[in-house]
Amino acid sequence: MIQATKPDGSPPGQPVLGHSIVIVAIPAYNEGRFVLETLKSVQSQTHRDFLAVVSDNGSSDRTAEICQTFCRSDNRFVVISQSTNLGAAGNFQWLFDNTASPYFMWLGGHDMISSDFLERHLRALSDDSKLALSYSNIRCIDQNSKFIGEKDGGNYHRIAGTPAQRYRRALQRMGPAEPINSLFRRESLKGAQVKPVTSIDRMILCQAAYWGQFNKIDEPLYVRRFFTDREGGSVARLARIKGHAVKDADRLATVFEFQRQFRQLENSWSERALFAMTIWKRHFKYMWRDIKRRFRH
Repeated sequence: MIQATKPDGSPPGQPVLGHSIVIVAIPAYNEGRFVLETLKSVQSQTHRDFLAVVSDNGSSDRTAEICQTFCRSDNRFVVISQSTNLGAAGNFQWLFDNTASPYFMWLGGHDMISSDFLERHLRALSDDSKLALSYSNIRCIDQNSKFIGEKDGGNYHRIAGTPAQRYRRALQRMGPAEPINSLFRRESLKGAQVKPVTSIDRMILCQAAYWGQFNKIDEPLYVRRFFTDREGGSVARLARIKGHAVKDADRLATVFEFQRQFRQLENSWSERALFAMTIWKRHFKYMWRDIKRRFRH
């Protein structure tokens, strides 16, 4: 572990956790039942030179205790306990803002990665400087670790064109959001902000597509845990993102945030107008459905 400036070059308000190659960032909230498996999957990597940073988001279970005990046995692991719940989005943002490394990933606190995950994705990114992200297919398990099936990671690797075209095409061809838990070249996340809105994972993927192309490994290197007893739907997901209850999915906030982040990139007025048409067309049906649901209730 080293001291470093923040990824954007500004002086840190507190010491930043840095590594010369890769940081595995693990946002966790009440993951006491699963987090040890997550940590062990990182510890078992064939690429052994990494720093894993756990940010415990004010858990009320034994998550922090389990992580602290584990970290004492391996100095490649660090746990930070947040004094208050930042919400899932805030915790993701904290991990990105307070770490520094050429390569970076977010790993779910109840998920796992195959032992060769880092080795294979790092090889792909280091061999091709045009790549912003390397992702794979997904092995799906339930809350009892029972195998559910394999899931295709999507066709993001086929997106080409200018930066603005890649951003727009990533939105138009949006498939599974699981590549958010893959290995990024950190530079491809510059300017990205993890705001508490629906589809924020998809915004980050679009942002990465703007800065480079994606590599796909057609094998299930990421293990995602699905919870059959967890409430689904956009409203429930937004509540987890924000860290408190919400009344609706607020698709309008998603559209405005997409447009705001796109405007911050180096795009012409015509590209901005074309993107605005794309995002409104994509989300109008969802907003109309939300409006009808409100009137029914």
